[in-house]
Amino acid sequence: PELTLNLVTYVICIVLGLFWNLITLFVMIKGDRKNRSVTNIFLISLAVADLLLVSIAAPMELVHYFAPQFGSGGSGCKVAEYSRVISAIASILNLLAVTFERFIVIVFPMKSRFLCTMKNSRRGLGVVWGLSLLLTLPVLYTKSVYNVHYANNSTIVKITYCNDYDDSLGLAFSIYQLVVAFIVPGVIILVCYVIVIVELQKSTKRMKVLTNQSALPKIKRINGNSSPRKLKGSSTRSIQSKKLEDVGAQRKQVIKMLICVVCIFFLCWGPRFTMEIVIKSKTMNLFYPTVYWIRVVIFLLPFIHAGINPIIYIIMSKTFRSSIIKLLKENCSFSKACRPLKNNEEGELQELDGINPLFQSKCSVHKINHDDHDESNFNLKDKKTISSL
Repeated sequence: PELTLNLVTYVICIVLGLFWNLITLFVMIKGDRKNRSVTNIFLISLAVADLLLVSIAAPMELVHYFAPQFGSGGSGCKVAEYSRVISAIASILNLLAVTFERFIVIVFPMKSRFLCTMKNSRRGLGVVWGLSLLLTLPVLYTKSVYNVHYANNSTIVKITYCNDYDDSLGLAFSIYQLVVAFIVPGVIILVCYVIVIVELQKSTKRMKVLTNQSALPKIKRINGNSSPRKLKGSSTRSIQSKKLEDVGAQRKQVIKMLICVVCIFFLCWGPRFTMEIVIKSKTMNLFYPTVYWIRVVIFLLPFIHAGINPIIYIIMSKTFRSSIIKLLKENCSFSKACRPLKNNEEGELQELDGINPLFQSKCSVHKINHDDHDESNFNLKDKKTISSL
């Protein structure tokens, strides 16, 4: 029963993680170019890191419950651990890059015009993944395989397990990944978002002052009449203040979404890093049923996290939701637009096979335009005939 429950939960996490992150990549890559931003570039990279986790590390960890042995060379052992660690480090570095981008945009808005560009964001992606590859290299030197022989009176079975090359080395690496992928980035992100929130509060107060001033303009009177130029200027200021309020609201919503993503990361990965230190230090008996199930749940959290981020985007990002709806409509209309049509008794185009006429836009519009063109040619010929008479 325990293995069946593990199988079901892991499969659900893998399927949902693959589905939602592929949806995220599809929406952010195929969406409107005008909605693309530096933040979206790093969120795409974050989705790639999550896909790496659920497509490689999660299946290999699941198989380990049922067939714990690895190849004698230990390559499968190292690949599984490397993909898990690089996913964690790449995820936190992408979140760190997004934090820096939001920090520069809000705290130093003038500098952000030449710092936070698409070209620099691509360079940032190279730095993120380059650092991820380098910071994950130590895991290749800490993991290895060892053989255990099980025998009875007639047979001997050799099983190859994946474990640390040395207990002290494994503990040192667990502390290393906690510091590199959790504590140091967490402190930097916390400080940056505190400064960003303070700056947003200040800008909100400034916006309220500007809005109040534009709402009560001083109107000069000439011969008892209001100056039209002054009224026009006050109207322009009110429109500008409304636009600034919208920009401020959008920035706040983005910050809320990113803070939520960061908090979910720490809640899911923090227990995993801590549990690995507990296991390597051997301070707890892991064979008690309660401890075993706590360990199973904690080890599942990173894979759950891989499928949560896209759901957060859907809930908290209006742009992301509208992009999904638009792409769904476009793909549905593309697949259904060119079905055959027929004329009903009134001469109007009618769908075949019960297809919604709204999805006939491409073919029906083309047909209507073609008919209009023929009609215009007919009218032109008719006019020429009349003029000749």
